[in-house]
Formats: sequence, structure tokens, C-alpha cells
Amino acid sequence: MYPYRSDSESVHSQFDLSLWNRRVIAYGVDRQKVFGLGFALSQNATSHQVFLEGRTSAHELRKAA
Repeated sequence: MYPYRSDSESVHSQFDLSLWNRRVIAYGVDRQKVFGLGFALSQNATSHQVFLEGRTSAHELRKAA
């Protein structure tokens, strides 16, 4: 479903581990693409939220000092 790239190997590993029985739960190429895009969007949204929370914590620490 995806070509090999060394810089994205960990994301591919996370994707594989998130699958039930290590298989995509969608039939057909179009549905598999949507599933993959949904995974990428959820990973990006999670990373963005973690970044914002870390930034807010650093800002609060600077205020308290």
C-alpha cells in the first residue's frame, strides 16, 4: 500500500500495528486510500495537540517565573 522510505518507517510501523490482524479493514483501493489518509490525519492532529499543550505549559512556566 505504500513504498519504502527510511524516514517514514516508524509511521508505517504504527500504521501496521493499528490494523486489526495487520490487515486493512477496507476492500478496494479507494477505500484503502481513505483509510490511510484518515490514519495520517489522526496522527497529525494528535501531534499538533501535543505540540500546543507543550507550548501552553512553557508559556505558563514563563508567566510564573
